[in-house]
Amino acid sequence: SPALLYYAIAGEVKCPTSSDPFRPASTQALTNYYRVLSDALYAADPHHLISSGGLSHLNESNCDIDWQSIFSLPHINMATIHVYSDGDRSITMPMVAHWAASNQKPFVVEEFGFQQGDGDARRASEFQNVYNLGKQYDAAAIVFWNLGPELNPSSYEVNPNTPLTWSTIIQNAPR
Repeated sequence: SPALLYYAIAGEVKCPTSSDPFRPASTQALTNYYRVLSDALYAADPHHLISSGGLSHLNESNCDIDWQSIFSLPHINMATIHVYSDGDRSITMPMVAHWAASNQKPFVVEEFGFQQGDGDARRASEFQNVYNLGKQYDAAAIVFWNLGPELNPSSYEVNPNTPLTWSTIIQNAPR
């Protein structure tokens, strides 16, 4: 399909070292998972890019996601992250952007967002900060979470009823 940008396998995986019952069995098992799926996707469709899906927790030293090995797999075409915390912005973004540039792969912020409960003015400022960081770190793409009609303090959705945040998105949209 010419409308397909890329495949994203599975973002926001649990840390292998966590106590979550859905965590990967090990760091190597997680890397193998991405290898098997990216190889299968490539075999089925060698014409589209493949991403691991936006990884999280990369700024947590005890998480044990071997993101460099995952992003280095032969059929993973880009380094993709999700950005939701201060550590994601101050540690993960520059770390992964530098790695991506050094390894000649696009750096992509596949997803970022802030809750409506932050207030529209603060949220608009936080959105602008992430857009600025994306430009600073040469992000090939940056995508906000999520376009939708919901109004709720715990919601990440953006819409005309969050006018300052909506305006920030429009101002940063590609021209």
